[in-house]
Amino acid sequence: MTDQKKTTIPDDIKVSLQSLAKGAKVDANILLQELKQIMQTDEIIKTMPEEAVEQKIRFAWALLCRKYTVSGTTQIYIRPTTKPRVRQTKKGKFVGDLIALVKTIDKDESGNPIISDTKLGVGTLWEKAAENMKGLDPKKVYKTDLFVSDASATVGNTKVEGYELGSNNTTFVETTDTTFPTNEEFYKSYFEPKEKDLKVSLGELDLNLAAENNVMDIRIVTGFVLDVGEGQTAKAGEYGRYTITDDSLLGGGPKGMPGSESIFVHPEETIYEKSSTLKFVVSIEFDKPNERCRLTSYMLVPTTVAMKRKIQPKPVAQQSVEVSLDDELVAEHKKIEDSIGDGFTL
Repeated sequence: MTDQKKTTIPDDIKVSLQSLAKGAKVDANILLQELKQIMQTDEIIKTMPEEAVEQKIRFAWALLCRKYTVSGTTQIYIRPTTKPRVRQTKKGKFVGDLIALVKTIDKDESGNPIISDTKLGVGTLWEKAAENMKGLDPKKVYKTDLFVSDASATVGNTKVEGYELGSNNTTFVETTDTTFPTNEEFYKSYFEPKEKDLKVSLGELDLNLAAENNVMDIRIVTGFVLDVGEGQTAKAGEYGRYTITDDSLLGGGPKGMPGSESIFVHPEETIYEKSSTLKFVVSIEFDKPNERCRLTSYMLVPTTVAMKRKIQPKPVAQQSVEVSLDDELVAEHKKIEDSIGDGFTL
């Protein structure tokens, strides 16, 4: 059994927590969950002495307050369409791409939430935001605050609209406040009507390179899986890989010989077996040193010709610390009491 440390949140922070919840129009229970996540993940807090629990809480509280006083961020719900791949740079900074279905959250004059329609969001997260992103599950929904800007691209006669996302310091709180369509459902409703303009063969990828960096400059490729597997490199960390081909490459390809393309995903997404036919919503980038196109997968959609692999999941170790709340705060916030009782586990 893992030992758990208990402490009481300082009275001044309890009062400030209510003020922040009211001013930011965020449920106090959400703030408590975010405080918990900061204490779990912040590298500076991890270096503090084990007995300095109040110091840790105060430092985490300062980070949480900073998050809600930084202008420009938007409160949103997300469901990742892919499992994020996060790596560390040579300087030890975390970085990774977030690709998710997004609903923005606004407020009417009475403070009631107004939830937008679902759009695709894509962006690069850095530092603490990227580190916190590592544990996101594409099957779950999260509430977070990110820099969000409208993004669009026109391909042929088709316009693709969504959001560009960014942050270097945010948390993700799992929620059941809203639901999202599955990848297959979103693909069918949004991308399938646009397939005529967005679908390209693997042999003509270089003809579809964007003139400028635009996260919504999207294409759809359909490939027959030749190989699938996982690996690890010092630069990219753990990765999964699908090696795919189609008739444009089997017939000789642009260089006069059969070929294939590789699409890299999170290792947990290599769930389909060789000989499967899969659709990928991708962006295309030209790798100049290697003189070839690179595909970034935004969404993987199985066709009727797709077979599942048998994969044994890896066990994940967890650590926790417990912070208790006094009766006054619990009485004031019945919703918190229902979810955490006498405290919440860090």
